[in-house]
Amino acid sequence: MSFDTTGTREELSVSVRRVWGTFVEGLENRMDLFSIELKDANVRHVRIMLTLYLAASALFIAFLALNTLLIIAFWDHRVLVTASLLAFYAVAGAALLWRVFIDVRDAPPPFEATMGELRKDYESWRAEQ
Repeated sequence: MSFDTTGTREELSVSVRRVWGTFVEGLENRMDLFSIELKDANVRHVRIMLTLYLAASALFIAFLALNTLLIIAFWDHRVLVTASLLAFYAVAGAALLWRVFIDVRDAPPPFEATMGELRKDYESWRAEQ
């Protein structure tokens, strides 16, 4: 007794190719999403760094001018004025560093959408098995 398995092998081959094609398409979609998120993150970080640099430069010049003005205006008490300015800038700098620390700590993880899609894919795959 012999069985004709030619049709079964061809059907299996077609099914495997379809599954592989679906897998590759899904992987391409996930990589496209990853690429878009990476570009967005890069643009945002460059913009933030450029803005911070320009703001720091302008504030530094303003601080120099303010310090010079205050020391000249209160020349007789220049040591007290200099110490007061030092204390003010130290507290302001510490507060700004604390704010940056909070922002970095509370920032969402990078590529959150991509990871969410991969998690959904994995859960869907596990549910089918």
